[in-house]
Amino acid sequence: MKLPWRILLPFWTVVAFFFVVENVSGRLATGRIIDWEWDVWNEILYWALWAALTPLITWWLIRFPLKWNTVAVHSLGATVVAALQVGGMFAIHVAVLLLLGRLGAAHIDAWLQVRPGYSVFLLFTAFWKYWVVVALLLGWQYARLYVDAERRLEHAQLERLKSQLQPHFLFNTLNSISVLVREDPAAAQQMIVQLSDLLRLTIDTKDAQLVTLREELEFTQRYLAIQQLRFGDRLQVRVAVEAEALEREVPHLLLQPLVENSIQHGLRGASAGVVQTTACVKENQLVISIADEATGLAHPGHESEGRGTGLANARARLAFLYGGRAELSLVRNGGGSVVTIKLPLA
Repeated sequence: MKLPWRILLPFWTVVAFFFVVENVSGRLATGRIIDWEWDVWNEILYWALWAALTPLITWWLIRFPLKWNTVAVHSLGATVVAALQVGGMFAIHVAVLLLLGRLGAAHIDAWLQVRPGYSVFLLFTAFWKYWVVVALLLGWQYARLYVDAERRLEHAQLERLKSQLQPHFLFNTLNSISVLVREDPAAAQQMIVQLSDLLRLTIDTKDAQLVTLREELEFTQRYLAIQQLRFGDRLQVRVAVEAEALEREVPHLLLQPLVENSIQHGLRGASAGVVQTTACVKENQLVISIADEATGLAHPGHESEGRGTGLANARARLAFLYGGRAELSLVRNGGGSVVTIKLPLA
């Protein structure tokens, strides 16, 4: 267990503020004069001591994790913390009075007559408040463990989705190489070099879930370079991206399967085709479009076919990463289609 340093001071500050307001509002509601020493400074001092004792309670909880057989040990810890809390209050009161030159026989007599009973009261309240602090620390720990487990599960699911993409485009690329080996050995050799560069880039970014659009476009353009070797002049590639959009984050391996779908499905049976990628920042969103337009379709029905796992995989990843804040849509128009992705900037 790690002590929640970031929330320690704000938490006890809020607690102290709440009780100060309660004391002051109670006096005002009954028409009494506010006792600043008792209602404000004493209250702040009381909870400041609890803030100072929290690291000790945390250490004790780490040393003896709370179980049935450690209840007695923690009861001892609660007694020690209660004694330190009451003793600390007394010591600070005396120190302040000494600094102000107000400590005298009257104060000592008042303490001996009134403080013993009040000290016993503080001891008992500090004892059970120790257990409240322990409960809060354990609750914080379990909440952190839950969030960590949820993130690990989400990361594992995202990795599974990414792992489905890599063998898919690798298989298609190797299939393209096998076709070119007989028809155009030089092009096949160049494609192997391009594939090597693409795989090296994949390895370099294998742990990344989010990359800049610039990096994602670089990866996608390497894939398109391979496809252009296969299709030659029949495939035209166009990219129009606003400068502002280049440094925005996108899920890694988001565009490549969508571009691959445009080539494999949108341009299937066509004598030629164009794949165009555009991106811009609009209305606090990163808007990316991948459009394909085929010419000379031998089988006009092909463009209406499904797009395999590419779109489903992309939608699943967007749902994991952005919830309902991201959109992915597919619109078909005659001899082509447009895939539009809208991502929140934050």
